Amino acid sequence: MKSKSSFKLSIQLDICGDKELPELSAHLFSASEKPVATAEVSNNKVNFELPEQYNGQQLKLAIAPKANQSGQSLSLKQITRNNGYVNRLTALKNRKAITISIPDYIIPIWCFCLVRGKLVTQKTTPDDQNIELPVCNARVHICEVDKFRFIIPTLPDDIVFRLRDDLIDLLKNPPTPIDPDIPDPIPDPPIPEPPIPTPSFARAANLSRVNTNSFSSNLSLTNHSISQPVIQLQQAHSAAMIRQQLLDRSDLLKLFLCRLNYLWYFFRKDCLTTVETDDQGYFSAIIAYDCDDKPDIYIWAEQLQESGWQTIYKPSVACNTHWNYQCGDLLTINAPDAEGCEQPDYDIPEGVVLFVLPHSIGHAPIYGNTGSSAPRGWVRTDGMLDYHDTLGDINNAPFGGRLVFRQDDSYFIPNSGVKYYRYSFRRQGDSEWTPIQTPLARAYRMEYDDGSLPTYESYLVGPQTVGAQSALYEFKPVSPPVNADDPDSVVAREWLRGNLGEAAAIWNTEAIAPAISSTNPDDTSGVFEVKIEVFDESGNHVPEGSDSFRFLLQDPASSTVRYTNADEVIDGNFIMKVHVDNNHVASSLPQPDIDGVAASDECGFLRYDAGDNVRIRYHASHPNDHAVFRFGVKRGSIHLASASTLSPYVETASPIAPTPTGNYSQSSNYYQRHFAVSDLVGECVNAAFAAHLNVYGKATNGRERLGIHSGNLIAFALAETETES
Repeated sequence: MKSKSSFKLSIQLDICGDKELPELSAHLFSASEKPVATAEVSNNKVNFELPEQYNGQQLKLAIAPKANQSGQSLSLKQITRNNGYVNRLTALKNRKAITISIPDYIIPIWCFCLVRGKLVTQKTTPDDQNIELPVCNARVHICEVDKFRFIIPTLPDDIVFRLRDDLIDLLKNPPTPIDPDIPDPIPDPPIPEPPIPTPSFARAANLSRVNTNSFSSNLSLTNHSISQPVIQLQQAHSAAMIRQQLLDRSDLLKLFLCRLNYLWYFFRKDCLTTVETDDQGYFSAIIAYDCDDKPDIYIWAEQLQESGWQTIYKPSVACNTHWNYQCGDLLTINAPDAEGCEQPDYDIPEGVVLFVLPHSIGHAPIYGNTGSSAPRGWVRTDGMLDYHDTLGDINNAPFGGRLVFRQDDSYFIPNSGVKYYRYSFRRQGDSEWTPIQTPLARAYRMEYDDGSLPTYESYLVGPQTVGAQSALYEFKPVSPPVNADDPDSVVAREWLRGNLGEAAAIWNTEAIAPAISSTNPDDTSGVFEVKIEVFDESGNHVPEGSDSFRFLLQDPASSTVRYTNADEVIDGNFIMKVHVDNNHVASSLPQPDIDGVAASDECGFLRYDAGDNVRIRYHASHPNDHAVFRFGVKRGSIHLASASTLSPYVETASPIAPTPTGNYSQSSNYYQRHFAVSDLVGECVNAAFAAHLNVYGKATNGRERLGIHSGNLIAFALAETETES
């Protein structure tokens, strides 16, 4: 590292007035608002030590109350948002102290707030285990949302009257919580917002807790405390009176803002600072706020993934702001789209130094071929997977889509003898292998000693050609490489994730086994073999052995991983099976009929006579029966169990579809059953029905079931045949 020269910049503050001031700090920012230096104000004087590069540059000087937590700095946006003093100056070497006059009344009295949180991703593994992984080295943006006292005076009169009426209605009839996982529309232009979606209760457990979703605890109001604001709002007839009432009821408005979607456009958020999560997902920052209020905090986050920086958490401001945040409280933020920082939880056998451990496909651990059955959630010996899903326990599921293979390896790999690896596949029974060649890179961060923010780089590990071998990937080095064009100010380089948080290979199975279609009439699904080979620094093949390295596999019965056996390592390479099926499902739900005649009169009724039977039929299929289905019938608003299939689902391979009172049986590729009219209409003479069919493909990528689905919804009505009088 080259030594860097610096110079001193002194500033004398001439603060006019006799106002009692807090301890002050001074902050210098570049023209682009990059932090340059921070110093305490002592006896109205500030001394900065600046790198030579800033000599002659224009900088922004900000004077603000001193933050009481060490090691924390304020952004220029925070200072300006809270009316801190900002001025421009030119930094010159060998210049006498610059004198700046500041009236004391423009120096605000601030409070400082420690915002703490933990960014996690909550997952359900294929064996139905709920896990919570930290999201490390992510960018967390900490924002403050505009106060109601700033918003309400700006609302148009028609919105003010509408808001009064809606608030009265909400106070009289408090709603049930709604799903807060709505994309953030703020501060987009004023366009009609979509209706708030129906709650997704199955997913609610994985959502981060938000204040607006706790009506039972936050809205613990007595009848009197509800009736008082209702009466006062009802008595306010002018826009001015209503605005004042709304200002007085701002705490109630915060509880209902998630439902008042026409207000969302009027809110603005200022993102005050950006911080990084540590290796456990924790983050913290100091923000300034008005001492007469409490900060309203909104958070969104990004993560560097394979395709670049991706937004992993950015829900709606209205439904996910932490109103009146209690400084210092730990906020747990669940980002379902994030890659968790998974760390090994197993021990390595004694004496093993160099190893490669095929770990998983997605979240499904690789079981290998031990001669015994794999536990649920593990990749089976035959390449299929039994896993748990929102549908229930799914059995005999194939893989499909984009498969992410993960592996672990020794700290001492790479070295000259073990430096590269390669994944290949072939259809079972074929002789030729095809290498997997999706480009992969490892992300790392560089930190600097000149006040610059960290930067993020990527190191391409493959595919590359070494010697006579192509499609090789380099095992990730112990430390990120030093590049010739790296600046001298770099003081640290570190990888962003461990081995289990990165892809060892990515296989797009749809390219080799696409679904049956008009352009692909053949069924290309089936069992494939996947091979892992290892090579030295010259591209020579290195077979597994005690004198080179060992292939290891996880053992569900032990915390120590196991050695592979002769059925798993062939010619020094690890080989496993993966059953691939990307085929689509099919469904059809025709109108019910009586003696082959469906609803045909001009009113759309299916007319019946006494003693008639109604045939209900439907089609649910998959080319290889790797699918399940559900069929249900409702009469009016009542679920008609006698005509609906049993929970949780029926396999398309099944010749029957059971209900509590009998079975639908397959005939000519349709499940069908005849019902006495009285079994459907019950005590009604005429009745309206809805029938719905959903067929779901079982295929998974090891993380979740793929979106292979087909569904039908019909309505029909049974009416007694009218007789002429």
